[in-house]
Amino acid sequence: MTQIMPVFSILLFILCLANCGVPLSLNFLGEFLCLYGTFERLPLLGVLASTSIVFSAAYTMYMYNRISFGGIYSKYFDTYAIDVTKREFLLLFILILFTVILGIYPSLILNGLHYVTSLLLYSL
Repeated sequence: MTQIMPVFSILLFILCLANCGVPLSLNFLGEFLCLYGTFERLPLLGVLASTSIVFSAAYTMYMYNRISFGGIYSKYFDTYAIDVTKREFLLLFILILFTVILGIYPSLILNGLHYVTSLLLYSL
């Protein structure tokens, strides 16, 4: 796929890295907060959760490798497979942009969540 659709494979790689929990991505923040809370309450369960995150990242890289570099190049790909259009690129770029912005500055979401969860906890 990288020979036929290089732009799509680069965008897919960036999103796969974000799925693995690379720092400065939104998924890193979610995984970090979940692991921190788990380690704080039950350390043994936190170790088990950490191994599941490692296996998830390994499978994501395996999946990307199989999708982008697996298979045999065929002459039929030239006529039927096109790279991303401007519309598809814009949609994927917006997703990547939000993933990175919220990974760098997560307080946009966390401040609202903090208020709602504090209100819920104090009402109980």
